[in-house]
Amino acid sequence: MAEEVVDVRPAEVADAAQLLALLAQLGRESNTFTVDEGIEDLSETDEQAQIERINGTTTNIIFVATLDSRLIGVSTSAS
Repeated sequence: MAEEVVDVRPAEVADAAQLLALLAQLGRESNTFTVDEGIEDLSETDEQAQIERINGTTTNIIFVATLDSRLIGVSTSAS
């Protein structure tokens, strides 16, 4: 059986659509994960701009976990 490898890396603008879908899913399925109301109203372009803004700071970052090419997790950090 082949090993599955989960990669963790900083979010990229190209992740916007999958990240929005993952955040919406987590907001529906988890009571331990907080997602802003209206996340489902954000467009892919809006999310791309947010990723760019966050990546442009020196105090914030979004990490995504991927399995193959699918996003399966997200974490944020702010200092």
